[in-house]
Amino acid sequence: MVISTTGVVLFITAWFGVVLGGVFSLIEAVATARFSPWPYRLGPLLFRRRRAMPAPLFRLDASLPEETESGLFKMIAPGEGLFHARITDFQWPFWPLPRPPFERFLPKGSGKGTIRWRGAEAEVEARLSLGAIISGTAWVAAVTVWAIIAMPDPELHRIALIALAVGWGFALGIIALSIRQDRRRMFRVLDELDKWFGRAAA
Repeated sequence: MVISTTGVVLFITAWFGVVLGGVFSLIEAVATARFSPWPYRLGPLLFRRRRAMPAPLFRLDASLPEETESGLFKMIAPGEGLFHARITDFQWPFWPLPRPPFERFLPKGSGKGTIRWRGAEAEVEARLSLGAIISGTAWVAAVTVWAIIAMPDPELHRIALIALAVGWGFALGIIALSIRQDRRRMFRVLDELDKWFGRAAA
């Protein structure tokens, strides 16, 4: 099987994107856990909603985030706060490495959200992880490039078609499942925050 230089370059580039996306995902997760504003502004929009929600009375200079049963929240500016769902024990992805002391502040899944208060209403915006999107897209690209390179070879033609179908099917399934799960987690945290803010304002 003769492999073109262009195919090799595209395949290596795609795998470089997988690695880059993985590294960026880790940086993004840590920044999200530290409530740095920049990761909350990046990533595909999961949903944007307006809902009646009382504004909290939390201090802007609080060193630790406020916690609910399912998530964490922190005010970063007057009328603006950030939130994400908490991680659970079985979701720690780096086993058997030691679990970090800040584990309970790490985000669960790839969803993160921003709440901006406009009078009696709150504008809620939730986004998916940009790093996960980069890594996943690059992985699908790598599988696709390999399949295209291998298809002309009679011995690899069937394997390439199967790899292409399985790769795309797996990617689309993960995307659908992630969107469903992250939306559910984000709405659960929002409902808890809504009840919490209501009790605090009463």
